[in-house]
Amino acid sequence: MKIIKGGIVKIVIPKESTPREAFAAEELKKYLEMIFPGLCTNICTDEESITGTKILIGGPERNQLTADYISQDSFNKVVPGPEGIYIQSFGDDTLICAGSSKNVNENERGTIYAVYELLERYLGCSFAAYVNPNIAGGEFVPTADEVDLTGIQYIKAAADNTYRTAIEEIHRRKVDHPLNWAFIDWLAKNRYNRILTWTYAYEQFKECGLVEEAERRGILFTVGHHDAIPTFLPPYGNQYFQEHYFETHPEYYRLMENGERFELGVSDERGPTFGSWVLCSRNPELTAVIANNIIQWIEMNPNVDTIAFWPMDGKRPQCLCPECSKYSKIENYVHLVN
Repeated sequence: MKIIKGGIVKIVIPKESTPREAFAAEELKKYLEMIFPGLCTNICTDEESITGTKILIGGPERNQLTADYISQDSFNKVVPGPEGIYIQSFGDDTLICAGSSKNVNENERGTIYAVYELLERYLGCSFAAYVNPNIAGGEFVPTADEVDLTGIQYIKAAADNTYRTAIEEIHRRKVDHPLNWAFIDWLAKNRYNRILTWTYAYEQFKECGLVEEAERRGILFTVGHHDAIPTFLPPYGNQYFQEHYFETHPEYYRLMENGERFELGVSDERGPTFGSWVLCSRNPELTAVIANNIIQWIEMNPNVDTIAFWPMDGKRPQCLCPECSKYSKIENYVHLVN
């Protein structure tokens, strides 16, 4: 199939398209019209009667027109996933951009990646850098009068690495910086599938719309960081857990040399983040409470699929209770997390 300056291309998405499939079509439309001046691209659904040059978004399980060219069984064998990529042209008028869809938490990322792979590999785009959206630069998008995509095929059966994250050390006053939107866009184009961040930053991402933008691209979140303990066991409650655990269960926190329990933000003059491993790891009731709180929190935050239950910063002594004292700090940390 050929794409011609001033021509017409129909981009076909499933009737019940997901936000990621709709996003993939919008991205393809945007860049095709930049590459081929005067090109008319129409986004249609697979229930419509489609003729002429067309690009199908989504595999046979998702797009019924794709199923006319490749069976579900054949598709699953060539791109078993996770995040497999399938690009293939058929005849003079049809091109398929699709991704695997049978694996947990794929979120149609393979289909988004197929669109970017098409743009980079066959149409000469480069998404290697990003800048402030108000400044020209960062990406390279060529222009062309005509490109022949007849007979092309690119298949990647699965991602080489299933966990590809950027660690976002967002300053509390910079979460709405304009570069953050450009950064999330760049992450998807460069095949990152997650952002690892503090819980406070994730809450601010939700408020300013960055989580929604990540969701459109299939990007998930790993949340916790050094905020994990005050989030899932807040000494004086938070928006998710109202109980004041330091008041109701001070025994959950580490026993100090002076016989008192460590109070986050109070027990150490250097501040709440300087405490290292501040829990009593061998308390079975504590383990159950944290596990249940994490489960509840994840149910309320479906964009998070991994919890980073990290220690806090610092090198303070561990809990000195009789049970914790039998083991090293590392052994106690691993015991509780497991």
